[in-house]
Amino acid sequence: MKGENFARWQVLAQNALDFEELDAAGAILVPRMSDDIAAELTRLGRTEDIRLSPSGRRMAVAGYLANSCLLFECDWGDEAQPVLTLMGATEISSPDLAEPHGFDFIGEDLLIVGNRRGGLTLFDLPAARMGVHRCVARPRRKIVRASLRRQLRAPGSVVVSDVQDDTVEVIACNNYRHRLSRHRFSRRWRLPSRNGIAYAAGMNVPDGIALSPDRRFLAVSSHGTHEVLIYPYDRRNDPKRPPVGRLGGMCYPHGLRFSPDGTRLYVADAGAPLIHVFDAAEANWSIEAEPVQRFCPVTEAEFRAGHVNEAEGGMKGMELACHGRLLLATCEETPLRVFDLEKLPF
Repeated sequence: MKGENFARWQVLAQNALDFEELDAAGAILVPRMSDDIAAELTRLGRTEDIRLSPSGRRMAVAGYLANSCLLFECDWGDEAQPVLTLMGATEISSPDLAEPHGFDFIGEDLLIVGNRRGGLTLFDLPAARMGVHRCVARPRRKIVRASLRRQLRAPGSVVVSDVQDDTVEVIACNNYRHRLSRHRFSRRWRLPSRNGIAYAAGMNVPDGIALSPDRRFLAVSSHGTHEVLIYPYDRRNDPKRPPVGRLGGMCYPHGLRFSPDGTRLYVADAGAPLIHVFDAAEANWSIEAEPVQRFCPVTEAEFRAGHVNEAEGGMKGMELACHGRLLLATCEETPLRVFDLEKLPF
């Protein structure tokens, strides 16, 4: 199996836009930051996720083995030619950050975290500050149950799927229980959360999750089946409902993001030096499809340095910025890389 997968990523990469082509096209943007902030980013080590706040002014990167969150203050410059500048970096540590794998923002000042060696934790974020800072945080809320009878096991990637006044809904990947759990709670009051198993059919180690902009579809990276599964999004908990779409042609899909209009899906492959691009006419993801294009977000040398097993070496977390023009990606060997999608020849 190991040898087969090593050959597979090489086959998939044959027709991809390679890193040198991206560089020649001017598609690789170098973020601006001070030496102190660059040192914090390098020190982070293994990363699993990257997430922007709704305004785009704050960015969180998961320090998986450091048991920390690195929170950046961002400026994007000119809208016509955006360039990312990191103006501040605050390392947030906590006894309740235990292999943080997935983040999402609730507004600008709350962060929900999926901890592989813990539960879901909700943190108040510190005020924006320039320069480098550190803080120790206590969670506002902990969620440790997947449902009334089941405990959360290895929650990973998370998505804030609904916010209505004071009520928040979060869907979390329960990686090694092969299911998604849904959690509804008040962000202001300490009322118990309402938890349930929302989806489960067909998935094997759900490793990434994204909600389409029109809120019709939920995309889930299924690590063990080497595909992205598409489920109809609604507020029901029905773990037996089957996926309505399947996207193949990958090794180990991880982070994924929909374009702002919902017609395109970008998928980072943790087991290959590739980002896969899928298209759906009229944003209808009830399809079976292979990528329409692939490109290499890392050099082959960077990939091989991190390719210690068949599921590592490629990009992990991914995010879109500036109305979908910029793509941000992260992995241990390359903690932050930025691409101008308008410069890609597809």
